[in-house]
Amino acid sequence: MLKNYLKIAFKVLLRQKFFTFVSLFGISVTLTILFVVVAMTDTMLSPGGRGSKLARSLYVDSIWLVGEHRAIQSLCSYQLLDRHVRTLKTPETISILSDNRSTAVYVGGRKLLLDLKYTDAEFWDIVEFNFIEGRPYDAAEVDNADAVAVISDRVRDEVFGAGPVVGQYIETTSGSFRVVGVVPKDEMPGEIAYADIWAPITQSRMTISRTEPYGSQKAIVLPAKEDDKAAIRREFERHLDAVRADLAGEYDSVAVVLGSPLELVTREFGDGDSVGTTLVILMFVGLMVLFMLLPAMNLVNMNISRIFERSSEIGVRKAFGASVSTLVWQFIVENVVLTLVGGALAVVMSLIALDILNDSGVMPLAHFTLNLRVLVYSLVLCVFFGVFSGVLPAYRMSRLHPVEALRGVTT
Repeated sequence: MLKNYLKIAFKVLLRQKFFTFVSLFGISVTLTILFVVVAMTDTMLSPGGRGSKLARSLYVDSIWLVGEHRAIQSLCSYQLLDRHVRTLKTPETISILSDNRSTAVYVGGRKLLLDLKYTDAEFWDIVEFNFIEGRPYDAAEVDNADAVAVISDRVRDEVFGAGPVVGQYIETTSGSFRVVGVVPKDEMPGEIAYADIWAPITQSRMTISRTEPYGSQKAIVLPAKEDDKAAIRREFERHLDAVRADLAGEYDSVAVVLGSPLELVTREFGDGDSVGTTLVILMFVGLMVLFMLLPAMNLVNMNISRIFERSSEIGVRKAFGASVSTLVWQFIVENVVLTLVGGALAVVMSLIALDILNDSGVMPLAHFTLNLRVLVYSLVLCVFFGVFSGVLPAYRMSRLHPVEALRGVTT
């Protein structure tokens, strides 16, 4: 039966070429935008990819301080993170790292602006970079404040050219560093890890000596397993009470943000609490449903308009005993086939769009891809889109009386 439905569907779509073209155009463009948005969202909310250490980590992103005469929102200071976050017992690993700093390298009289990030040795275990050359700097080099650095392959190519560079020195406006490793630029696992040069955090004297609670550092808190997150949050709140006690004479309110990537993105809605997160999720879902609903309703109207074009077929088939369910399933299969073809085109268009987006450098902190999970979501989306836009016209068509259907053509 399904085989017959598919044969009829393909013959109808090939016979009505204009309708097929218009429908495919609308479906493919709509789904392309949805696929690109889903791929970008998936990448940004899962740094490093699903199952990676970065994806399951929590992040200490910022501190909020409110006093009698001032209010401060900033990243945290190294000392605050070192005293109150690194001392957490529940996590498997904790890394403290700086925000990106601008530095420059002069190559052949040309000034090359680069992003420099200071990190500890634990950073390299969490981000899981694949090294092209050399290795990451270790805990001993961080403790000794050795002038070593890891660079991206882009920096290697632009500063040194082809060939091994481990052991050579890179002269920057922030200091001279001996290169110990090279990592691929195209595999940067999100904004938290992105830089052109990475150096031991102890190389930044001002960073580690700052006494204020605010500064330019973040922390990555890696749970041993997903179930440990609740225990980490409880322990973190106890440590946060100690921070509030230390700052009680200077600030009336102290809040330090700890959360997943999604919670950090949505912290502006309800200060990153569960209510704000839920609101943003509902907003995105609502926008996606609305975005799907508009072309779906347009396709419904186009399908209904074809009732009169195919009324003779419906009348003849009903006169020969075709049931309502048989006709409904035929029209639904036609629509699903049309949508799946449009979805296949949308996947190709999405790959091209993401490749253009990655190469453009507009968003250098992420490399967007259509992974297997996004493709599964896309397939489900296509089937839903096809069924939703086909049910109503299919039902309307199947309910036509044979005599009325035949009369509708001849009059």
